Amino acid sequence: MGIVNGTFGNRPHCIYRGYCLQGCKVNAKASPYVTHLPDALAHDVEIRANCMASRVELDETGAARGVVYYDEVGGKERLQRAKVVAVAGYSIETPRLLLNSVSERFPNGLGNNDDQVGRYVMVQGATQSAGRWSEEVRMYKAPPPEVTSEQFYETDLSRGFARGFSIQTVSPMPIGWAEHVMADGHWAAPCASTCATTTTGRPSACSTSCYRCRTIV
Repeated sequence: MGIVNGTFGNRPHCIYRGYCLQGCKVNAKASPYVTHLPDALAHDVEIRANCMASRVELDETGAARGVVYYDEVGGKERLQRAKVVAVAGYSIETPRLLLNSVSERFPNGLGNNDDQVGRYVMVQGATQSAGRWSEEVRMYKAPPPEVTSEQFYETDLSRGFARGFSIQTVSPMPIGWAEHVMADGHWAAPCASTCATTTTGRPSACSTSCYRCRTIV
């Protein structure tokens, strides 16, 4: 994880505020919103928000000639012509677009002559556990640290299943943790008590001041 300690492009230095998962107050955190979109807009890129790409449109030679999408006003179908089409929708949306792009030349979708598009897609499931420390930690200070171990990552046939798992530690941020424990039934005073314990690392007065507790208690 790279933390900016000085001006880098249009990003200022990190102020160690610690609420990185809810957004950076000074935009020091790298994200497309901060790093890519401003540069793209400065070079005349047009962003069409709240639209849904449906399929890649092909010409008579089988080459991509544009993208069919539904606009944000009434969901009307439109065609955006393009010389080059980039399909970059991650593990779910990319197969969806390719499989939807059916034509006479590609009856099973783009890149799917062998019926493999959309298959063997993995889901990253995870379980969580929390602990307490005898000394105060204050995990909401500075960007959240992380340590990952892949000791059990490879397949061990003696366990009776393929593949493995990694162990990842990460500090819960106050607001995110409050929403997490509330989903488990910890409301109002129990929520404040649990948040105070887990965000500082030990039992203490609630120091998160999250809007949830201020609203409910």
